[in-house]
Amino acid sequence: MKRKLLIIITLFSSIFMYSQSSDCSTAEGFCTGTNYTFPASTNTTAPVGPDYGCLGSQPNPAFYFLQIDQPGDLTITMQSTPLVDIDFICWGPFTDPSTMCDSLTGAYIEDCSYSTAAVEDCDIINAVTGQFYILLITNYSNQNCNIDFSQTGGNGTTNCCIEGDAGLDNIVNFCESDPGFILESQLNGTPSIGGVWYDNSWTTLPSNNFDPSLLVNGTFSYIVQGTPVPGATVTCPDDTSYLTINSNPNPVIVFPAVNDLCSDNPSINLSAIPIGGAYSGNGLSGNTFTPSTSIIGNNIITYDFTDANGCNDAESQTIKVNELPIVNLGNDLTIPCRASTIINPTVTNGSTPYSYLWNDGSSSSTLNVEEGTITLIVTDDNGCLSNDQIIVNQDITPI
Repeated sequence: MKRKLLIIITLFSSIFMYSQSSDCSTAEGFCTGTNYTFPASTNTTAPVGPDYGCLGSQPNPAFYFLQIDQPGDLTITMQSTPLVDIDFICWGPFTDPSTMCDSLTGAYIEDCSYSTAAVEDCDIINAVTGQFYILLITNYSNQNCNIDFSQTGGNGTTNCCIEGDAGLDNIVNFCESDPGFILESQLNGTPSIGGVWYDNSWTTLPSNNFDPSLLVNGTFSYIVQGTPVPGATVTCPDDTSYLTINSNPNPVIVFPAVNDLCSDNPSINLSAIPIGGAYSGNGLSGNTFTPSTSIIGNNIITYDFTDANGCNDAESQTIKVNELPIVNLGNDLTIPCRASTIINPTVTNGSTPYSYLWNDGSSSSTLNVEEGTITLIVTDDNGCLSNDQIIVNQDITPI
């Protein structure tokens, strides 16, 4: 994070009609060198939660915060007009303004008064640059009045700017398939909203939404301008952080298609590229696919690959395993001498139509034979084949 300091204009003592906040979370800032006046509220009460120390009651609260600029002691004088009873408590020091309202405990009470006076002095001792304090002023009288307060003593001062917080620098990597995001979400720290983003050439970005699919790389600058505390006449510094974005393309997978297989085909090696990914699906062992009768039908095989940038892609294909036809020529036969018989095979399963190939080279669905070893190969419409064999003997028993 880089802070670009601008010239701070000298503060002149002034009187400023100031707003007030009844809750710590919306506390207004206080600037030394400025006299503040606000109309005290009536018929309200402070929120439950903080340790209010010496304050037996906390009617009509007004919360303010201070950030120390020059270190040292500070005395802040408060007075009501007309003169009525007011009280105060001061907590601190705190280092983190985002959590200080949740830390208003007894351990952090810096000063407190529950007197009947209309004029009160809050003393902060040995304040350190950058630390924060919370000041609560109450209108105990519950009467209409103005309350004035300002620094009247001590050599410490407050920061009269509400500093912008652009967060902390970061370098991030994305893949083109990643969802879009808000640029501030990728900065470290707790960047304030409402800043301005610039690209490498210091051109203002039209939006703080970033789309990784555009594959735009570069270092982007986020600038949050500080704003003066109300009543202060200063030029406040801005705060700049830098976000380097590396957008990476997704890998491109080539997964060659595999033709339909028969359940008795040998194993095949799948060959998707780039190599080094992982296959998943039925019938797999590593990159080896083995067809079998247990995976008949369509099998979805997926190849998943992640490259060195962490970018991922996956491709799937369907490998179909077809069942084999089943051929049955029946039992071996013995027929009368000098006779013949017709072999009529039974073919099931597989996909019709079937084609036939007998051992004599014929291709009819039946075969007239006299004797011998008869073999039939049947091929179905998917190209899957099966065979059977039968022995036909002639009876040579003399008559």
